[in-house]
Amino acid sequence: MKQIKFPYLKYIITPPTQKPPQYIYRPVIPVKLFLDKKAVTFDALVDSGADECTYRCAL
Repeated sequence: MKQIKFPYLKYIITPPTQKPPQYIYRPVIPVKLFLDKKAVTFDALVDSGADECTYRCAL
């Protein structure tokens, strides 16, 4: 079976003024959509169903 790995990006989950800040890491993939000669690129969340558990198990 072929294995696919996704990068994990860090997202802040506390207000910017809260110290120390807390983060969560989520798997994302880059997506690029085309229509005629126009394109838009964005990151899409890989819906694993469990942010924290998936991240900790992946380490």
